[in-house]
Amino acid sequence: MKKENNAAKETHAVEAFALAANDAPAFQESARSEWVSYGHDNAYPAKLVELSQKSALHNAIISSKVDSVAGAGATYEGEPNAQTDALISSPNPDETLDDILYKLAYDEVLFGGFAIEVILAKDKKRIAEMRHIDFTCLRSGKEGEDGKVAEYWYSKCWAKARQAEFKPVMVPAYARGSKEPRQVMYVKEYRPTLRYYPLPSYIGALAYVEIDAEIANFHLAHIRNGMSPSLMINFNNGIPEVEKRKAIKKQISDTFTGSENAGKFILNFSDDKDHAPDVTTISPSQLDKQFIQLQETVMQNILSGHKITNPLLVGIKTPGQLGGTNELQASFAIYYSQVIEPLQKLLIGAINAIGAVNGCSELEIDSVAPVEFTFSENIMSQILTQDEMRAKIGYAPAAVQPAQTENNPTANGN
Repeated sequence: MKKENNAAKETHAVEAFALAANDAPAFQESARSEWVSYGHDNAYPAKLVELSQKSALHNAIISSKVDSVAGAGATYEGEPNAQTDALISSPNPDETLDDILYKLAYDEVLFGGFAIEVILAKDKKRIAEMRHIDFTCLRSGKEGEDGKVAEYWYSKCWAKARQAEFKPVMVPAYARGSKEPRQVMYVKEYRPTLRYYPLPSYIGALAYVEIDAEIANFHLAHIRNGMSPSLMINFNNGIPEVEKRKAIKKQISDTFTGSENAGKFILNFSDDKDHAPDVTTISPSQLDKQFIQLQETVMQNILSGHKITNPLLVGIKTPGQLGGTNELQASFAIYYSQVIEPLQKLLIGAINAIGAVNGCSELEIDSVAPVEFTFSENIMSQILTQDEMRAKIGYAPAAVQPAQTENNPTANGN
């Protein structure tokens, strides 16, 4: 008697598609390279740049924060001297200090760190030039026994680092008193356990930044591809082996999933109707309301990730929001002290550390408030002088009238 197989015959199979998780990057040493990998495939900075260009909200916040951190440029209150004047006007032949300050501020806000190239004079006692280095072009060397990084590696394009044109070049880490002609000062915001690279301050909201970018991409793809709903595909010609199902799943996934493929259609060929696949549309109820709710959640989390207590501070108006002068003043005070000032201190501290070698005066960033608070004419007339009132409307100070005396009876202009 033939022994029967007790295993139940498989009559149908369902395959689940999982969404990729947004994991924090890993900064790993490898015996195969002299530098430390900056995230998966050594490409984490490129990912941050890409997301900043794809999410309109994220990009607007970054641009506004950079403007606030860079302010009106570098200034100093001390006595004028040639060294400080030279540092501000011409730190190198191609840039002013304000140019460098803006670029460093952008890297600081976007990546959580920045880098400055320091070039010594021929006598090795002074600094001849100071330049901004694109933060995406640097990779950290490995720590020495003293726990310090002594070198960094530079490439214009790390994705092509194997090509001779983009081969990484070693640059010593900056150290005051070092005689190396070219050095790099690598500055990053402190985070526990991170020894080599920084994380951006908005790291907790990065998943929502990606969602914001994908929502826009999804809607654009739907418009371009006809705005058809999602589909369920059921093949009626038998259940293939597991490996075959995986291959079919991968083929469909690669072709149709992802926000950029929203709205595409499927073209199928079969022997007859009995073996044709069933395609069922799946249209979630109230999809428009779900997207509106998701958009609100995304906005709130991105703002929170950037420590923005009031969207108006970065030029973002939300529906139904009312902002009085007192509320804006309070919001700006919190925003400036908790977000902008710490970034400015880190930035100007690095520049002053370099400038001090040449005996430059202590520099400061001339801050500019992003919101101009206006008061009624009645209030301004009570707290401002006449000349201050004239200055606000672009008028020159009032002419000083001489006091009327016996020898000058026409002092009043009569």
